[in-house]
Amino acid sequence: MPLAWGQAKRVKPNQETTVVSCDIAANRLVKLDGFIAFGTCAAIYRLYVENNVKCSYMTSEADRTAYVVFRTEHVSGATTIAVKVTHVAPAAGPDEYQDFEGTILGG
Repeated sequence: MPLAWGQAKRVKPNQETTVVSCDIAANRLVKLDGFIAFGTCAAIYRLYVENNVKCSYMTSEADRTAYVVFRTEHVSGATTIAVKVTHVAPAAGPDEYQDFEGTILGG
């Protein structure tokens, strides 16, 4: 089941940007199962719980979809879960913006 869905449009290169996030209330317990994300170019995706990276995934031009499912982790307390993206463009031009979407999986 999805916990949250989001998108980031016109993301600048070489800059980590949040694609989707969800806030967990202090009195709530959720199951975190992973994430699905994709974009208009190859990128590095990272799943965060607060400031801790739980996993990362690098896509390629041949396969731009990151599909990460892991053994369920329970997350509780007032915290934020987020999927962030970085796309690398060594000699980025002024129009090197890309679009991304993602879903945090859990329940």
